Amino acid sequence: MNIPFRRGIAGLLACALAAPLGASAQEPLVAPSAIQAAAPIFNQEQLDQMLAPLALYPDALLAQVLMAATYPQEVAEAARWAQQYRGITGTALQDALQSQPWDASVKSLCAFPAVLDRMSRDLAWTQNLGDAFIDQQPQVMDTVQSLRARAQAEGNLQSNPQQTVALDNNTITIAPTNPQIVYVPTYDPAYAYGPWWYPAYPPYYPSYWSPGLGAGFFWGVGIAAGVALWGGFDWHRHHVHIDVNRYNHFHGGHLADGRWHHDVGHRGGVPYRGGFGELHGGMARGEPHGGEMRGGDMGHGAGFGAGHGGGRGHGGGGGHGGGGHR
Repeated sequence: MNIPFRRGIAGLLACALAAPLGASAQEPLVAPSAIQAAAPIFNQEQLDQMLAPLALYPDALLAQVLMAATYPQEVAEAARWAQQYRGITGTALQDALQSQPWDASVKSLCAFPAVLDRMSRDLAWTQNLGDAFIDQQPQVMDTVQSLRARAQAEGNLQSNPQQTVALDNNTITIAPTNPQIVYVPTYDPAYAYGPWWYPAYPPYYPSYWSPGLGAGFFWGVGIAAGVALWGGFDWHRHHVHIDVNRYNHFHGGHLADGRWHHDVGHRGGVPYRGGFGELHGGMARGEPHGGEMRGGDMGHGAGFGAGHGGGRGHGGGGGHGGGGHR
């Protein structure tokens, strides 16, 4: 793929970055979290809004979605690649990914093509997730716990054949009931969490996520992810940790540090906002990573910013159709 096209995708992502963000569109998006006097780039209403459709994912998958969201350009490339290599799973998929230059978190989502497709369909939302995770990681993690507590209070988060939900020291964890098979829930946040508490910031949930499924929880086909899942959370210390052995087996690397760190070399020139961006001049630094740009569907890029995250007017297919209903 030629360099002008790659720059074009980066330019579109930059435009998405500049788009209004929900009801606070008039607020300046300047919040270097590394500078304590500055305000966060996203308020609590926006964090609840953008995290609502993901907070009930299994911990390991959610951790890797948030990691991958910090590299939106690579998400777009990987989504296009995954469409072309649909049907490849397990060891064959792992082997095919070795030659790709993307971050391991992005590669791992190729085992969950519906999740990757959703992220690529609305790169503005994905970039917002990533920027929030880079600059406001403790608040993002606390927001996930708050959303899970609300779902549990509504009777909509409990153990079942697909997942094991545990409560330990006021922390709710979600893991696959069978460690070898991962189910990704599809749910309408308006159902899962009960009456929404921020009317001006309705939860993000485009119609193409679950066309025609209605309320409730729906489970797609279980995915034998194998070593593609290696992330997790240290909820109390607000860290994201990595199972080094699984990571190295999946990625073919020699990672020794079990704590996640954002890698600016995989940002692809997409601008940052907030304190991290201030420290890095607003743009990604580090060595560029090559590889063919395989852009996602940019037509949905303004969905999160333009309509308070509702996005329900989006057309298209994709998502986790089918499966069981709880």
